[in-house]
Amino acid sequence: MRKFGLTPLILTVISYILGILLGNFFAGAKYFWFLIIFLSFFGLASVFYFILQRNRGTIALIFSVLAFLSLGITRHLGTHLLPPDEISRCISFQTQKRSRLTGVVVSIPKKSSEKINFVLACERLTTDKREIEVTGKTQVFLYTSEPTEINYGDRLNIYGRLSSPFASTNPGVFDYRKYLSYRNIHSLFSIYKSEDIEKLGKARIGIFRSVILKIRRRIEFVIKNTLPQLESSILAGVMLGERTALPRQIQGIFTDAGVIHTLAVSGLHVGLVLFIFYAFFRVMGIPKKTTYFLTILVVILYAQVAGGRPSAIRASIMATCGLVAILLERDRHLYNSLALAALIILLLNPFTLFDVGFQLSFMATLGILYLTPHFLGYFRFSKPRKFITYILTSLGVSAGALVGVYPIVAFYFNKISLIALISNILVVPQVAIIIALGFAASIFGLFSLGLAQAINTINRLFIIILLRCVGFFASLPFSFKYVVSPSLIFLLAYYLFFVFLPKIESSRFARRLLLFFPLIFLFSITGKKLLPSHNLSITFLDVGQGDAIHLRLPDRRDILIDGGGVIGKFDIGEKVVIPYLLKNGVSRIDTIFLTHPHYNHIRGLIPILKKFKVKKVYYNGQNYNDDLVDEFFQIIKEKRIPLKYIAYDEKVEYKDVKLHILNPRIMRGNIDSNSLVMKLSYRDFGILFTGDIDYEVQEELTREEIESDILQIPNHGRGLVSPKFLYKVAPKYGIISTKFQVRKLEERYSKIKFFSTSKNGAIVIRTDGKSFQIEPMREGEY
Repeated sequence: MRKFGLTPLILTVISYILGILLGNFFAGAKYFWFLIIFLSFFGLASVFYFILQRNRGTIALIFSVLAFLSLGITRHLGTHLLPPDEISRCISFQTQKRSRLTGVVVSIPKKSSEKINFVLACERLTTDKREIEVTGKTQVFLYTSEPTEINYGDRLNIYGRLSSPFASTNPGVFDYRKYLSYRNIHSLFSIYKSEDIEKLGKARIGIFRSVILKIRRRIEFVIKNTLPQLESSILAGVMLGERTALPRQIQGIFTDAGVIHTLAVSGLHVGLVLFIFYAFFRVMGIPKKTTYFLTILVVILYAQVAGGRPSAIRASIMATCGLVAILLERDRHLYNSLALAALIILLLNPFTLFDVGFQLSFMATLGILYLTPHFLGYFRFSKPRKFITYILTSLGVSAGALVGVYPIVAFYFNKISLIALISNILVVPQVAIIIALGFAASIFGLFSLGLAQAINTINRLFIIILLRCVGFFASLPFSFKYVVSPSLIFLLAYYLFFVFLPKIESSRFARRLLLFFPLIFLFSITGKKLLPSHNLSITFLDVGQGDAIHLRLPDRRDILIDGGGVIGKFDIGEKVVIPYLLKNGVSRIDTIFLTHPHYNHIRGLIPILKKFKVKKVYYNGQNYNDDLVDEFFQIIKEKRIPLKYIAYDEKVEYKDVKLHILNPRIMRGNIDSNSLVMKLSYRDFGILFTGDIDYEVQEELTREEIESDILQIPNHGRGLVSPKFLYKVAPKYGIISTKFQVRKLEERYSKIKFFSTSKNGAIVIRTDGKSFQIEPMREGEY
């Protein structure tokens, strides 16, 4: 394998990626065309310069780089523009009645116990008022537990509701709308009964696609009919990357053990398939060159059978390039193969660049290619044993991959495995055996399901051993760690450090440069905390019908008022508040205020107390007999967090920021009435936090100094609001944390400008103590 170098192909791919990033960053900005003109003049100047130098090779390279830079920009913009008849443009045509949508299933349907989802290529939309020819794709959800047979290539009439995908309503939390847009999907279609699907026949499918689908269905059939549900779902994940039927708890165990990549088809799987079938063909006595051709065919087929994900496509292209190089007796240039794979995938869809699977796959591979030889160089023995060689090679490969992906995993998931280096050494060989037996069962299953059953009975033992091994690693107290999202400065410094690390022995410049990296890392982690700030930010998170308010003080301390509750099975604390905190750089919480112990205020605080360092907790002293409250206080006791009952007229001060407690004066029978009411003052700025107080308490508060710029409307805007109370507070703005509409409140008190989480998503208030700005996540309409 050649050493890394900036070949023309690699430079071309880098320029294309840079073009996509520029298109994404500047699209819609007023300086975008200025950027295009600047690049054009720069390109022409460069070309004329090199013409004068008469360096034709360099001229061609400059043209190539600029051409692909421009192509990246135009491909990004072109993919962003939706045609006039795109299905998402018809969302506004919806009426109260259901619509009928005609189209073809163009994805492998994913089935769970509660729903089926698939992608439909749209052809015609019929409402009660019009019939329209449409194009584009929509994500379809069929919400039913009834067995419904839907397959790739089915032409369907479906009856339901067309809608927009859900956009993120909280800063830093997963944005489903953006996720779908990267796959050129901009709408959802919801169906609630299996009878609302009408099959019209089969669309024409190419021979290659038809073969792929038949192979996948056969493998799925063999797996499902020869193994119990849990073991079959694990085998489907390992062989096909299909995790729909795999319980979330099992997926969590694999994540905590640092081996979740074994359940997503990647280079590891393609490499194992290559090795398994190459060995099989050679054992069968097939000539070497024919074996290479057959292995290439198997690798290409496998990548498509596994769903054609970016990681599988990348690995199959690299494997094909490597095998073709061996056939032609050429030197393998793995970096060029990697660049070619990236170029092909991004030419098909430039938005794949923003897919986390694409980023993880390519960075893991780059880490292995670039760093593993350097790591292995530290462990050279004169006569190493095979076992020692395997251990060291596995460690080197795992280390290279982990170095490549750790920052990306931290950035997107805020959770890194601390034992992945060790767990992979034991898990990967087991996965290889399971995949080999799985393919053997699938092949023999073509002739006899009994033979497949016998093979998978053995395979089941290995799957059980794998599950127990993964469970052991996941159960270790130090198996994983929650981390905040790294800054862009940290990411840049991190990757530059490992770029120069292998050159430390041969380059004096690299040795000198590496001396500065500890300072850069330190600044990227603590720089914001050390720099002076005069800004206070207050974020009302969108947690449905509940409260969760985050305060970031000018001295960088973080305060949380309540933590939201649950929506069905959806844990607000786990799925909304914690991701928000980690994405926004919160690793520890100075103070938690619990206004009152109702579930939609306290429930979300329980996972936060478990996973964050909390300096102290204040509550209103309410005694409430409830399992949730008992758990809340038990965690505080176990973690030895100082707990304090805070009473009326007490003040909590954080330098210039002051919190004055105005309620409860006395404990009442109504829990809502005992909510903590706090007036926050920062220089000339004031905001009143009211919890769920009722009308009577509002009236009593008019005797206090409660004038404020902003008022949190009590009880999520659902209860009565005292006019006398509003008059005394005299707010310019009102904030309502609710999942319901608040039109009546807006109409009744038209002099106050209202923001609600139901309409605006999360609401961020920023102030320097003199002036303030309110920044909703969206302007929004009901």
